[in-house]
Formats: sequence, structure tokens, C-alpha cells
Amino acid sequence: MKVLISTGALLGYVNGKEFRMLKGIVPRLDCDGLEVMMYRDWYERAEELVEVVNCLETDTPVMHFEKSMGEKIVLEGLEQVVDRFETNCKIAKSIGAKKAVFHLWNGTTSDQQIEKNIEAYGELRQISDAYDIELLIENVICNKYNPFCNWNWLIEKYPDISYIFDTKMAAFHGQMDGIYGFDKIDHVKHYHVNDYAGGYMEWSTLRERVLPVGAGHIDFRKFFDFLKGINYDGTITLEASGLNRETKELEYDLLNNQVKTVRQFIGNE
Repeated sequence: MKVLISTGALLGYVNGKEFRMLKGIVPRLDCDGLEVMMYRDWYERAEELVEVVNCLETDTPVMHFEKSMGEKIVLEGLEQVVDRFETNCKIAKSIGAKKAVFHLWNGTTSDQQIEKNIEAYGELRQISDAYDIELLIENVICNKYNPFCNWNWLIEKYPDISYIFDTKMAAFHGQMDGIYGFDKIDHVKHYHVNDYAGGYMEWSTLRERVLPVGAGHIDFRKFFDFLKGINYDGTITLEASGLNRETKELEYDLLNNQVKTVRQFIGNE
């Protein structure tokens, strides 16, 4: 397994989300590469973003598409999303990413009108396929149904769909054990690994800092034994924030110790 770190763990409001900072950050990381997170205020700088990422001398096999598009599908219609989605695809292809994490539902609207999101997937998938990008639908938190429920509806309509599983999102819905019995596990092509310390659908916890492995109550020994048991040999991404909100500095020890912990779990240490 390759252990990636999300650029979302490195760039945030406390450091202005300035992607040029990655040039100084990446050499101090112990991971196998990056998952590049796209932000809404980067579209006008897309070419510069690609140039910076391609100069980092690290692998970028996964891109996390801008999160708000799933919500925008419902609020404003699919036609308002297509151009932005295609820009994400162009960036992904330009940085060498083969997989894209996508929030098909998101925000306050979430899955309130999931039938619209499910219908939209078909058109978005055609676009991503044209760029040779594998579109992965994340088990994003819901406020009407639940992630596995939405996944099952999607796979009924699109049997060749691919997924990305996030441990924190699953724990929020009390669904960590659901992945161990998921009969379509071969459709899960990537994993986000974060801890969770809250209760069932405890919304207040979502505003807190994303927790590193070991800081919450998820049983990661069971989780990684499961991945090894199914012979998963793909990518996993750590999303726990390394930004200290008070000092506005990156905590490199936190980031690198988390990579070390995960490698011990998977037997790569």
C-alpha cells in the first residue's frame, strides 16, 4: 500500500491555502506521495497549480475534486457544474493523477434529493472517462439516508462504479463495520484514513480538527487487518490536519509519526 498525505492537511485558512508553499513542505514529509485537494478559489490559478505540483518531485496519483460540486448539482443544476468538473479533470490529468475523489452529495443539502445526484453521476462519469480519470464516489456524510444506502442505489444503476471509503465518515454514521461485510468491496479503489472521537451522527464534531490515527476510537488494527486480508495493495490517504491553528505552523512530527504508525499497521515499517 502507498501512504499519501492530502494537501488539505497541509494547506488551510491559517496559511492562506497557498499552494506555492508545497515546495518547501513536501521535502519534509515521509509519505509516498500526495492527494491533491482542489479549492474553489484556485480555478483562476489552475495553470500555476499544475506547474507547482509538477515541480514537487513526488507522486500525485489521486486528486480530490472540489467539494461543493455535489451540493451545487441540487441547488443550481448539473449544467452549472459541468465546466468546473471538467476543469478538475484537466488538472488531474495534467498532474498525472489516475483517480479522483468526488463528493457526489455534500454540504447542508447533502443527500436530500439524492435522485438528482445519482442521475448526474452518469454525465460526470462520461467526462472523467474522456480524460482517463477513474471517478471515485466517497461515502460522504448524509443528513437524510446514509452512505452505504446511497452507494447501493448507485451501484444498481451504474454496476461498474468505483468508490473511495473514508473511515471518519463511516464512524460518524456508525458504519465502520459495514465495510467488512460490504459485498462489493472490489469497487472500493482508495481509502481515506482518519480517526473519529465523536458519537453517532454527532454533528458538532465535524467542526473539530481532523484527527490522526490513534487519537479517536476507531479500531485501526481491525481495519488494516481487513485491508491485508482482501490483499488490497492500492493507495490510502491521511487527511488529519497538520496545521496548528494557534501557531499557524505545520506540525511535521504529527504528520510523519502518523505515516509511521500506518506503515506499522500494514507491515511496511
